[in-house]
Amino acid sequence: MCERAAEEVVRGVMEEESLTLAEVTWPRAKEAARIKAAGGLSYADAFALGLAQEVGGPVVTGDPELRPVAAKLGVEIIWIGI
Repeated sequence: MCERAAEEVVRGVMEEESLTLAEVTWPRAKEAARIKAAGGLSYADAFALGLAQEVGGPVVTGDPELRPVAAKLGVEIIWIGI
């Protein structure tokens, strides 16, 4: 049951025309590694911040760990936490 639900979510995301998938290119992976090496973030969080910096977009999050690093990188945070 969980696998079927997960497949439905993936299918819905892939069909959503307003989303753009960003590939993990070598330059993006290296930038995420550089951000992660500074400490305190997961690779996924570091990738999100690096991509936001690259495209000039915000990161929508409720994860407080991203705030200080985003500020250092000049990345806008759209806060959805409480």
